[in-house]
Amino acid sequence: MAEAAFRELSEEFGTVGQPIPESAVLRPFVTKQTRPIRSRSNLMQNYVCLAEENAWLRELDVDAVNADLAERRAHFETLLESGEFWELSSEEKEKVSPEVQRLDWLPLSEAVRHCLSSMVPGKDVIFVNDYQREEFAPHGQKRRDPMFITAAGLIELESFPSIPSLVAWCEGASLEDL
Repeated sequence: MAEAAFRELSEEFGTVGQPIPESAVLRPFVTKQTRPIRSRSNLMQNYVCLAEENAWLRELDVDAVNADLAERRAHFETLLESGEFWELSSEEKEKVSPEVQRLDWLPLSEAVRHCLSSMVPGKDVIFVNDYQREEFAPHGQKRRDPMFITAAGLIELESFPSIPSLVAWCEGASLEDL
């Protein structure tokens, strides 16, 4: 699970010029079970990666990451338009398919609001940003699923009074117990 967490972190924060160092400190935080959809539920393992323990994260050039993400999307579009994408193996397709559109630092409270903002009764979805609005428009999508479990994890993270208390919690957490 730790390898999967590192891989996810690398996919979302790493760039060609700024890969995530293998020495990155990721701490198991909490396990949450998703709500069933079509009679299937999943366990979501949550890790934390603290800037206080990771110099690379403190020094992360968000603009460079976003520039790299834009290049990845442009490359993907080129592959699609040329038809080359469909000739790739499944593994190669996964490597070139954009998963993340943009990286931004947000206060935890704002991230929680984004997770739950589709739940406003009687209103259309509140989009996280213009990109999301533009992506939903061609499909006539007026709602998006709330991210209950992500929000629950963020709220739990926000409940720690200090970084040392969070680190102490994580140090005592075992994946088996979680």
